[in-house]
Amino acid sequence: VYNATLKQYLLMFTDYSLNNGGLKLYTADQPQGPFTEYALNPCAKDATWLQAGWSGCYGGYIIPETFGPDGRDVYFTLSLWRPYTVVLMKTKL
Repeated sequence: VYNATLKQYLLMFTDYSLNNGGLKLYTADQPQGPFTEYALNPCAKDATWLQAGWSGCYGGYIIPETFGPDGRDVYFTLSLWRPYTVVLMKTKL
């Protein structure tokens, strides 16, 4: 996804090497890189938004053109297996 405010490309995906469905977010000035890497773990065991019994996070689908006034807000959807649902999330670069 291209962020016109920051003039950067963003890529997000599930990284199964991180515990409980962590995500990797990469940014770059060019689509081919070089990339800056960010690790996110919105489903960590201490995540305050998760309710009891919720688990199985995957996804990390960036919503294009929703980067806030300064371009640093990244809105994305995150899917859960339990309950089987999709939630809207936000992180700040």
